[in-house]
Amino acid sequence: MKRGIVGLTYAAALVLLGFFLIPSVLLGQAGPETFTATATAQAAGKSAAEPVKIVINKYIADADRTAVLDALKAGGTAAALPVLQKMPDLGTIEVLGSSTPVKYAFARSMGPGAGRIVTLVTAQPVHYVVAGQSGDKPKEDYPLALAFLILDSEDKGDGEIAPAAKIKLDAQGAIVVDDYGVVKIWLKNVAKAK
Repeated sequence: MKRGIVGLTYAAALVLLGFFLIPSVLLGQAGPETFTATATAQAAGKSAAEPVKIVINKYIADADRTAVLDALKAGGTAAALPVLQKMPDLGTIEVLGSSTPVKYAFARSMGPGAGRIVTLVTAQPVHYVVAGQSGDKPKEDYPLALAFLILDSEDKGDGEIAPAAKIKLDAQGAIVVDDYGVVKIWLKNVAKAK
């Protein structure tokens, strides 16, 4: 009998502790975060590197995230774009002298002490990249941008950006990216500003 009471007391203490810790963890995720990185690409024997600044003022609300994912499931980019356009700005991606509003910012833990993956989506392209050159050549078929930051427990890491893309969900619910550019653009030396 005593063993059961001790177990319940211990469990109740953990639940109460959880109520106090969970909000602080969520507040840590909700507060402004700024990341710097270097976007690098290679094509036709040439390489390019540009500084990138990502500002996340807050992460997407669960209801908004569900709305975007439901739209993607229903009709890919064409269905998700109007949903994203109506959402509040959650931050910015700054590159090549321009700032593009982030409409979707979501962080997923990779496990205790293992870091996180941050997914960012804009409702307009950041830039159009063509093999061997770069330039703003708009194409309606690639109306947004998507970036992934793969961060360790110290918020450092690498990532990838598709500055002009269209997206859809596969059968497992993973985001599939169709990039306007024929070169992959990596985000190197991602670090959270202190």
